[in-house]
Amino acid sequence: MSNRDMSVDVLAVPSISPASHAATIEGEIVDLQGSEKLLMVVMAGIIATSTGSHYMTFTVETGDESNLSDAAAVAAGDYLNPLGVANTAWDRLINATTEGSKTYQVGIKNSAGKRYGRIVATETGTFTGIFGAALIKGTLRNSPQA
Repeated sequence: MSNRDMSVDVLAVPSISPASHAATIEGEIVDLQGSEKLLMVVMAGIIATSTGSHYMTFTVETGDESNLSDAAAVAAGDYLNPLGVANTAWDRLINATTEGSKTYQVGIKNSAGKRYGRIVATETGTFTGIFGAALIKGTLRNSPQA
């Protein structure tokens, strides 16, 4: 059994601040150096306007430039265990007002080994809701860094 506690194995880094959102958002850039695994966590509060044709799609972009000028969406095959539910679209997490007051998580493998990443919430139709999102850096090779 390891004497290390979980705080040296994982680090949560906010990408999208919790607030009322009603448009597409590019989250803050996160330095992924030192992490071997990622987890996208979306914390939804009250969802005021959302239906099957009005929703938020959550994806992760990665790149090697610190400003993500070379950003590219993570390949669909690099999203792991989407929502933990079979037959659920990994990227369309909030598409009904009943999907508020929940936390969603999706594992991501950084198969391209990119240095920087961010969460992107893309609005389709008209969406209004409160949410925030973070990238959890896992299996850290060194002590946690933001």
